[in-house]
Amino acid sequence: MFLAISRLKVLTGKENKFEIACKDREQSTDGIKGFKKFNLLKKIMNKEFTLYIFHSEWNSENDFI
Repeated sequence: MFLAISRLKVLTGKENKFEIACKDREQSTDGIKGFKKFNLLKKIMNKEFTLYIFHSEWNSENDFI
């Protein structure tokens, strides 16, 4: 198993658009060799941005690459 983990700052007020884009991305990964799942976590919110942490799970690092 291989996990790819990232974090991203999304400008305040743009969160909904970002979350919709992530859901669309999830559907586009169907059938990709070695892909297992995608998780999106909403973390810290302040006046400037919301921090998201997301990871995708793959059968192997080679499948991810």
